[in-house]
Amino acid sequence: MKRTLSMLALAGAGWLACAGASWAQASPAGSAPRLAARLAVCAAPWKAATPYPAGSVASHHGVNFTAVYWTQGNTPDASSGAAEIGQPWTAGARCALPGKAKAANPDANFSPAR
Repeated sequence: MKRTLSMLALAGAGWLACAGASWAQASPAGSAPRLAARLAVCAAPWKAATPYPAGSVASHHGVNFTAVYWTQGNTPDASSGAAEIGQPWTAGARCALPGKAKAANPDANFSPAR
């Protein structure tokens, strides 16, 4: 009985080691390539010297920001918040750089049948 239990324990440990190794090689759902495929394309990058009238969109550090009112030189991530508190920017959704975003058409990722 003792021998059977130790053999089962060894077999189970071996299976877990193999399963763990294959699982570690898989790409998780939140990996960078998969995340970039789900994100919208970033707007033009924010520039301190550019004036932004209300409603303008600029990207900064992977986030699209919308100008609440005319602004220039205010860094979006440092001066953003709810429109009611008087900040010049509101943060939008995360975004991916144009080269990293995937096509919206899911069939565009596959080669045509031969």
